Amino acid sequence: MKKIVFLMIMIMAGWLTATADDYQYPYLVFQATDGTTTEVAVSSLTMTVSNGKLVLTNNDGSQQLTLSDLAKMYFKTSSTGIEQTAAQTDEPVEAFSVTGILVGTFDNAAKARAALKSGIYVLKSKSRTIKVVIK
Repeated sequence: MKKIVFLMIMIMAGWLTATADDYQYPYLVFQATDGTTTEVAVSSLTMTVSNGKLVLTNNDGSQQLTLSDLAKMYFKTSSTGIEQTAAQTDEPVEAFSVTGILVGTFDNAAKARAALKSGIYVLKSKSRTIKVVIK
């Protein structure tokens, strides 16, 4: 956690001037302590810290991650096509197995995570699709 905060401070302060584009890594991935990840495109990405949250803003929009929940971050060369995030939404979600079979409908992602057995699932809400790993 301290390493992530230090790196973010260095990036925001301009001490690290190289960009991910310089090294052909178009995605930045943030992994939470529960194993879920958030993947963002680095093109036009800005990161700020506000009220204990990391605010990520790029051409795709803006999202917030709780700093205390972050375990690590790393660059990635390709996208999965499915957004991977901590899913802090209160929207109803449908849970699908990796083979595409609907396994349940839940009030929100947190309730789906609590009810599902160990495995990999795709959760689909009105506004996003996320991949989750239940351990």
